[in-house]
Amino acid sequence: MLKFSRKTLLAALATAFCGLAQAGGVDEVMKAGVLKACTPGDYKPFSFALPDGSYEGLDVDLVQSLAASLGVKAQFVKTTWAKMMDDFTGGACDIAVGGISVTLERQKRAWFSAPYMVNGKTPLVRCADVARFQTVAAIDQPGVKVVANPGGSNERFARANFKTAQLTIHPENLTIFNEVLSGRADVFVTESAETLVQQKLHPGLCAVNPDKPLQYGEMAYLLPRGDTLTKAYVDQWLHLIQAQGDYQRMVSDLRKNGVRAEMYLGNPKNNLGVQFKYADRRNSPCVIIQGGDEKAKGITCLVVEKDTPGLSFGAPEKKLGWNASPTAQVVFEDCRVPVANRVGAEGEGFRFAMAGLDGGRLNIGACSLGGAQRCLDEAIKYTKERQQFGQPVADFQNTQFMLADMATDLEASRALLYLAAAKVNANAPDKSRFSAMAKRLATDNGSKIVNDALQLFGGYGYLKDYPIERFWRDLRVHSILEGTNQVMRMIVGRDLLRQ
Repeated sequence: MLKFSRKTLLAALATAFCGLAQAGGVDEVMKAGVLKACTPGDYKPFSFALPDGSYEGLDVDLVQSLAASLGVKAQFVKTTWAKMMDDFTGGACDIAVGGISVTLERQKRAWFSAPYMVNGKTPLVRCADVARFQTVAAIDQPGVKVVANPGGSNERFARANFKTAQLTIHPENLTIFNEVLSGRADVFVTESAETLVQQKLHPGLCAVNPDKPLQYGEMAYLLPRGDTLTKAYVDQWLHLIQAQGDYQRMVSDLRKNGVRAEMYLGNPKNNLGVQFKYADRRNSPCVIIQGGDEKAKGITCLVVEKDTPGLSFGAPEKKLGWNASPTAQVVFEDCRVPVANRVGAEGEGFRFAMAGLDGGRLNIGACSLGGAQRCLDEAIKYTKERQQFGQPVADFQNTQFMLADMATDLEASRALLYLAAAKVNANAPDKSRFSAMAKRLATDNGSKIVNDALQLFGGYGYLKDYPIERFWRDLRVHSILEGTNQVMRMIVGRDLLRQ
C-alpha cells in the first residue's frame, strides 16, 4: 500500500520548483508571473489531462499550491514520457511532475526532489490471472504477452526483466489497459498507485500484491541541477503546508483510492469526478452518492437510467453461491443525471436507504428459513432411506437428536421472524431491533441447519448429485448481506442500552 512520511514529503515538494534554476531561480519565476510544469497528463491519480485542456490530480494540486505561495499562476506543459527529460532540460518548463519514478538514469541529467511516496512496480492483470503472475519469473515465460508504455521506467523495467516473455510497446498510456482487458496482452507492470486506480476504472483488471511490489520504487519531482536556493524555499513552504494540514487535504483522495478503492475525486473544483460503487446488476440502478461538496448537504438518492452515458457494468462476478443472481460492478464515470431523476429532496438519500433496511433484513432471514426447511426435509427423507448396519440411519438416536435440534432452531427462528415482520408492518418503535435480532438468528440458524443436514448425508452431501451442497453455499452469504451479523448484534445491544 502507499506509504507517506514527513521526510519524504519535505523534498517531494522541493521539486515543485525544480526548473526555477534554469529560468533564474525564484525571482525569475515571480517576475514572469507563471510557474511552468511539464507533465505527461496520463497518470491517475497524479496528473491527468481532461478533455477541456485542464488537469487534475495530486501533483496538479501541489503545483497549484506552490505557485500560489509565490503569487504566480501554475501552467501545465503537455509532454510525453519519452520526451519529458528533453523538454525539462531544454527549458520548456520549470518543473516536471506527474508520477515520476526516481531512477539513476534520470539522475544523470537532473536532480530529484526527496521522494514523497514509496510506490514500486506492480503487475496489472486480468482478475482471473492474479494467482498466475505473482513473480517476475512467473511473468517471464514463453507465451506470456507483456505490454509496456514507451519512454519511462515501465519500459525500462520490462526490458530489463522480461527476456523470454513476448514484450510489446504500446504507443500511449491511456488505452494500454484495454490491451490487457481484451486479452491482447497478459500483463502490464506499472506503479502500485496506478494499478489501484486503474483496477477500478477497468472492471476485470486486478493489481497483483500492490502492497508488495516486484521492485522497490520512489516517486519524486524533477529539479534543475544545482539550484539549492530554490530547494530551500520549497522545503520551507512544504513544512508550512504540512503543519497546516493542506497536504493531508490534497492527498485524502489518493489515500481513499489506495485504501478504500471506491472513488477518486481529483481536483475538488471538478465536482465528484469519477464515481465507483458496487451494486447488483439492474436495468436502472438506484445510486446513493456522497462527495466533498455534498457532505454538508447530506446524501442524495438518484435513479440512473440504464442507457445513461458514462454508466457501464463490469464482468459478472464469480461467486461461491447465489449463482442464479447475477452480480457485477456498476461504474459511473462522468455520468450526468438530470435533477428530475432525484428521489425525494436533496439530502434525503440516507433516510431512503435506512427505510428499506428492516424489510431487507426480514427478506434475507426468510430466505435462510426457506433453505433450512428444504434441507431439513431432505435430511429426514434421506435418513429414512439410508441403511447402515441393517437399519435406517433415522433409527439411530444421534440422528434423531440432530433432527430434533434442527427443527427446534428452525421454528424458533421462524417465530421471531414473524414477530419482527408484524412490528415492521405496525411501524413499532422497536422494529429495527427486532428485525436485527430476527435476521441474526434466522441466518445463523439457517446456516447451522444446512451444515447439519450435510453432515447427516455424509460424503454424499458433499456431492453435487444432492442439493445440500448448493444450499450450503447459497446460505453462507446471508450472514453478510443487509448488514453483517456482527452489525446486527451492535444494533440490538445499542438499542437495549438506550432504554
